[in-house]
Amino acid sequence: MWRWVLLAALGCGSGDDVTETGGDTDTDTDVDTDADADTDTDTDTTDPCTFVWEGDLLLEEDADAAVMAGTCEITGSVTVAPTSAVSTLSGLESVETIGGDLNIVSNSFITNLDGLSGLTNVDGSVGIEATQIQQIDGVSGLKTIGGDLGVANNPTLCQSAIDAWLDIVTVGGTVSVFGNSGC
Repeated sequence: MWRWVLLAALGCGSGDDVTETGGDTDTDTDVDTDADADTDTDTDTTDPCTFVWEGDLLLEEDADAAVMAGTCEITGSVTVAPTSAVSTLSGLESVETIGGDLNIVSNSFITNLDGLSGLTNVDGSVGIEATQIQQIDGVSGLKTIGGDLGVANNPTLCQSAIDAWLDIVTVGGTVSVFGNSGC
């Protein structure tokens, strides 16, 4: 029952946590497994969101992102530590919203942003600078940036790919894009 309270408080999932047998009498897509007639008290496995990370997240190694699997929101900023050995953002796929900034700066190990495939909104600014990122596809679902956007000095990132992405993202602040020469 504590999971239901936690998920309901976080606004994630269906609020279901009891496994039942019998007929499914609720409106979600899973199956009740007990014989009682109550409604909507089974486990809903269709929503990958299970956790909200309160505060900032500093990624210093690949394991830092991996343990975030199932996180739907990070209320603070996400920063890949400069000069860190972080090479993947795998584990962040279910994050839809970052409440602060997203900063990936001075990292020569990350080559893509695929771990951010579920990201749709960053309330703050986004900075991607001095990386070895080769493609921007991983953030193609990011539709809204509340603050500034800076994509600069990424020698393996193609400027035309960034331009195409800028056609679909709304930026609330200043856009600064230069020095991306990977084409």
